[in-house]
Amino acid sequence: MISAEMADPASPERPVALLLGGRGFIGSRLAPQLIERGYRIVCAEPTATTLGRLEPYGTHVRMVNASTADRDTLIELVERTNPACIFNLAYARGVDIAAEMDIMCRGLWNTFDAAQQAGCLRVVFASSVRVYGAQSAHGEETVLNENSPCHPLTRYGHAKLLGERLAADFNAGHGMHIAALRVPMVYGPGVREGAFGVCIPALAAASGTPTELPYDPQAKLCLAHVDDVAYALAQLADTRNAPPIHSVYELGGNTLSYAEMAGIASAINPATRVTFAPSQARLEHQFAYLLDGGRLRAEYRIRHRPVVEGYREIVDHAHARQDKNGTQGSSK
Repeated sequence: MISAEMADPASPERPVALLLGGRGFIGSRLAPQLIERGYRIVCAEPTATTLGRLEPYGTHVRMVNASTADRDTLIELVERTNPACIFNLAYARGVDIAAEMDIMCRGLWNTFDAAQQAGCLRVVFASSVRVYGAQSAHGEETVLNENSPCHPLTRYGHAKLLGERLAADFNAGHGMHIAALRVPMVYGPGVREGAFGVCIPALAAASGTPTELPYDPQAKLCLAHVDDVAYALAQLADTRNAPPIHSVYELGGNTLSYAEMAGIASAINPATRVTFAPSQARLEHQFAYLLDGGRLRAEYRIRHRPVVEGYREIVDHAHARQDKNGTQGSSK
C-alpha cells in the first residue's frame, strides 16, 4: 500500500524516475514497481494527451510533452526534473526511416547527453536480442551472452547495437552508469498478441476460439514476462542498489517453440485449438533464443517465472475483462 504522502508526485522528499516512452506495455508495468520503491514518476511522450496505460497510477505520475529527438527540450526536461534515474523505452513504430532513426539513435544519444549534463549517472534503456541476429548464425546449441558476437539482421537490431556502443562510450568517458537490457519476446496480460504472437495461444485458451498462427510450430523463441522485464529494469536503475558494473545485460528467459506454447495453452484449457499455417517469410527464424542471463541473475537476483504461470495470468486477465464488459453491457 502506497501512503498518501507518497502519492503526491510533487513531493520533494521522493526521488524522480524519468520515463521516456513510459506509456507502452513495459513502461506501464515498470511504473508501479518504481512507485513501490519510493519514486515519483515523470513520463515524457511526444503526444502526451492522456495517461493511457498509466491511468491506474495517475496520482503518482506527471505526464509531460517531450520527444527524445528534440535535444534542447530533453536537456531542459532533465535539468528541470532532476531525476535520480532515467529510463529510455522510446520506440518508433509505423514511421519513416528518418523519424525512426531520430528516436532510436539520435534520441538515445540525446538521453545520455542530457543525463550527463544534469549529473544523472543512472540511465537504463531497452536493447534487444535482435543484436545477435539469428540463432543459426551462432549454432543451434550455442548459448549466447553479453560476450557473444553480434550479427544483427535488421535496422532495429543495428540501432540497438549502436545504442549499446554509445552507452559504453559515455560510461568510459563520463563515469556514468548507463546499462542496456537485452530484451527477448515480451508477453503478459493486457496485450492482444505480444511480440511475434507469443500471447496468442494463451488468449486462445481464454476465448476457446480456434486460432491459426502464421508461424512454423517448431520455430523457437525466448520469452520473458513483462513484469520480469520491468523488475530487471527497475533493479538496474534503482539508486538503492549498487550501480551496474557493465554497460550491457542479457535478460534471458524461457525458450519455447510455438508448438510448446500451444501445448501450455491446451494444458490450461483442453478445449484450446491452435493450428499453424507458416508464411513464406519465415521471420520467426530470425531471432536468437538460447540466452544466458547469468550476469543479471548474479548481480541483481533476476528470476523468470514459468511460462505456464504467465499464460494463466493472461487467461485470468482476459476473463476478467470479459466479465467486466459483460456486466457493463447488461447494465445499459
